[in-house]
This record gives sequence, C-alpha cells and structure tokens, in this order.
Amino acid sequence: MGRVWWFGFARGLSMVGDAAWALAVIWLIMDDGGPGISGTYLAVCAAVTSLLMVPASRLVGRLGTWRAMVCSDALGFLVLLAAWVGVLQGLPRVWVLASTGVVLALLAAVYRPSSSAFLQQIAPEGNLTRAMGVRQLSNAAGGVLGAAAGGVVLAAGGLTWIVVFNAVTFLAAMAIVLCLPRVVAEEPEQEAGSPSVRESLGMVLRHPLRKWLVLRGFALNLAGMALLSVVLVARVQERGWGAGYYGLAEATLAVATIVMGLVVSRWRGPEHVGQAGTWGSLGAVLCVVGACLAISRPATLVLLLLAGVLLVLGSVYSDSLLFGSVDQRSMVALHAVVMALSTIGIPVGQALAGAALELSLIHISEPTRQEAIS
Repeated sequence: MGRVWWFGFARGLSMVGDAAWALAVIWLIMDDGGPGISGTYLAVCAAVTSLLMVPASRLVGRLGTWRAMVCSDALGFLVLLAAWVGVLQGLPRVWVLASTGVVLALLAAVYRPSSSAFLQQIAPEGNLTRAMGVRQLSNAAGGVLGAAAGGVVLAAGGLTWIVVFNAVTFLAAMAIVLCLPRVVAEEPEQEAGSPSVRESLGMVLRHPLRKWLVLRGFALNLAGMALLSVVLVARVQERGWGAGYYGLAEATLAVATIVMGLVVSRWRGPEHVGQAGTWGSLGAVLCVVGACLAISRPATLVLLLLAGVLLVLGSVYSDSLLFGSVDQRSMVALHAVVMALSTIGIPVGQALAGAALELSLIHISEPTRQEAIS
C-alpha cells in the first residue's frame, strides 16, 4: 500500500490547490462582477468538467493514466504561469480568472478519471476498499486544508499569491507522480482498444447495478450539495448563528469524513465494507436534512458528524461495486462515465436549490411587505 499512500498524498496536494483556487476565484469574481457572474462561472466550469470527462477518457486511453496525469499537471502549471503574467500585465481580473478557470476545468476532465483509475491500478490485490478509503481521505483532507489555505493566502497576497500557490501544488503533485513507478501506465496499447464514448456510456447504462449506483450518486450529489451549499447556509443565516458557526459545521463534516477515510484505508476485512454501506449515502443526506431542520447548534453538529461517517461508508462501498470487476481496457472509461454522470448533479442541485430558496423568500416576504404597507 506504500505507492497508494504516496499517490494519495499527491492527489491530496492537487485537491488543496483546487480548493484554494475555487474559494479565491468565487470570492474575487463575486466581488468584481456580482453573484450572477459568479454563479455562471461555477455552472460553466462544472459543465466543462462533467461533459468532457467521457470524451477525454479516449485521450487518457491513448496516453495511459500515468502520462495523462503528468501532462495535465504540467499544463495546469503553465496555464497558471500565464495567468500570473496576465495579472502582472494588468489584464482585467475577471477575465483572467474566468478564462483560467475554464481551462483548468478542462484539464480536470482529464486528471480526475485518470487519477482514480491509476489509484485502482496500483492498489495491491485484495485492497481495493482500502485504496478507495485513501481516495476519500485525500479528497476530504485536501478540500479542508485547501479552503483554509485559500483564505489565508488570499488575505495575505491577493490574486497573485493565489495563482502562485496553486501553481506550486500542481508542480509538487507532478513531482510525486513522476517518482512513482510507471507500472500500469505503460501497459501495451490498451489504448488501441479503448472504448468509444457510446461504448463507455453503455458500460453503465446497460448494466443494471452500475446504472442504479450512478443514478443514486447523481441524486445524492444533487440533494446533498444543494442542502449543504445553499439550504444550510440560508438556515444558519436565518437563525443568526454567524459565518463562524457555518465554518465550524463544514469543518465537523470534513473531520468526520477524514477520520472515517483513514479508518477505511486501514480496513482489512472483506472487499466490500458490509451491507450497511449500501445505504450509507442515503443516510448521510437524511442526516444533512436533519441538520438543516435542527433547532439547536449541538444537534446540527452531531448530525453533520454522523453524515460524514455514513458518506464515506456509502461512497467506498459503491466504488468497490462499481470498479471491482472491470477490465484494464475499460477502467479509465468507466471511471470517466461514473464521475461525469454523478457529479453533474452538483451544479444542478445548487441551481435548483438557489432558485427554490429565492422563490420561497419572495413568497415569505410578500405578506410582510403588504402588512407594512397597510
């Protein structure tokens, strides 16, 4: 598992840079262009990554997962270097951020499925569940540390420092991957027989279990992200608990995810984490719903803590079922399809929740307005 842990560290570094960049860019674009432009930016980046993952899997098939990751990190570094030059030249900040963000989203469409497939490829036989636990751990830890680092770096040095910080994470992640053995990356010409886009989609849509797990992932991403990023924020603001408490709530969820990811990464039991994991993700969403409805601060934190535990169990179990029996030829394509179909639920959920919340606020405020007039 040594290579898995090293690669998990590299993936975590990449997540740190992504999270720091996302926090800073959303903040700066909203500051310059308002929430409308910021929302459009999020939607476009999410759409670029999700929609291009499946076609990009063909490119990954030709390059191999190892080369695809190295090329993606190298290009990301060069893009950020160009953005740094643009900032120094005084180009409009919104345009530098938006254009750089879209290109990085395109590179993410290559990096994410190739890194997930590579992690599975280097996992020792019989250790798929533990490898998926390392992936969950690197995602959660990278997201938490990246958001914190993004706030500090943005406050200390503004956009220039954020660009440099993200570029350094790309470079560091690439250096670690370069040091890893190119075991599966050079497997002969699996690329020649890489599935087409239609075949890739068919691997999921014609397989009842995979189709059900992907649909469930889409629904849970849609509901979970809508609740976490929109509804919970609104509820915290409505109760006057403050931004500090919301940060504590997010940190509670993240810490539970990190700890549980560490536990699962040490799991030495059966390859699937037990039948209880089947409903883990659904239980996590129900806990988040309870957190949004809870009337006390401690109850909200306890429910989010439980949500983090159940989320990791459900994700690892689903990943084990989805990817446990796939052949080398189809591995990258399957990862791309699963990630694309599942993650597209995130921006959709955020948009729907925002619109619903906006309408509910209008309906709630209308009687109050009429009472004020009378």
